Amino acid sequence: MNAFRSPLCLGLSIILAMFSFAAAAQQNAKSTTDQKSKYYLLLDDNSLHDNQLYQSQIKQIERLGQAQDLKGLTDLADTIERTWGHQTDMRGYFALMDTVCSVLRSRYFGPQNLYKQDEQTRKYVLLTLEHGNVPLDVTSRLLPCLIPGEKLSTYKRPFDAPAWVQLRTTRAPLWLETRQRLRELVIPGYDMHIQVVIGMPLDYDKLNDPVDLASRMKVTQERDGKLRMHNTQALVRSMDDLFSSSTEAEMILYYSHAPCNTDELKRLLLTYAVDAGAQQRILDQVSKNIASAAQK
Repeated sequence: MNAFRSPLCLGLSIILAMFSFAAAAQQNAKSTTDQKSKYYLLLDDNSLHDNQLYQSQIKQIERLGQAQDLKGLTDLADTIERTWGHQTDMRGYFALMDTVCSVLRSRYFGPQNLYKQDEQTRKYVLLTLEHGNVPLDVTSRLLPCLIPGEKLSTYKRPFDAPAWVQLRTTRAPLWLETRQRLRELVIPGYDMHIQVVIGMPLDYDKLNDPVDLASRMKVTQERDGKLRMHNTQALVRSMDDLFSSSTEAEMILYYSHAPCNTDELKRLLLTYAVDAGAQQRILDQVSKNIASAAQK
């Protein structure tokens, strides 16, 4: 399963790990949302700790992975989709499906199941992402799983043109939407060199003066807000740096192969507000690839 240890996936995992401690130390930092995009940045599953069904199914996922029971795991994933996938609060669904996909891509289910395991991983990754509004940390773990197995070299000849068209029609918007979400969270001109002081928590028992307490609470709230902002910007900028180059590579891959559809690619790049420089790089490379293929 070396396909799932891509540089992008590894890089994003390292970045998320670097910021997880700082995020956990701040109230509501794990569920930071942007008022413009209304998307979760990080999945907040704290409310699920006392949910018995959730805890039971998490343990069941791990047991099925350890038992190498691929059918049992996919049957459970289908049950999760039916029971959790249509709720108003989708955090339980995202957390469960994130765990399912993690087990699918990291466990060994026997040589007879290698192809099916690959296929099932992509199935549930797509199912999860297509719900929309997926927390970005979950998206960053799932989306790279769609890169492996989709390279041209894996396709048997004769090339299945309709399948390729369906694949890129489904996958390209997912990559572009995630890139757009990251860009919306980046605050232009934010100075990442600003030093944010982390202060000690207030000892409310020792603050008897209401005026002094209110003043100190205001300072603390302002400081914590600046710290959350700083950590959020560091995280989304690091994710965006890694994600942008991979998204460009995916667009070039999807639209360089016949049946070509450069007009569709142009519409997608405009729809998802891809910056002019990236648009030009993608379109230029696609044109070169198409011309090169025509000469062979």
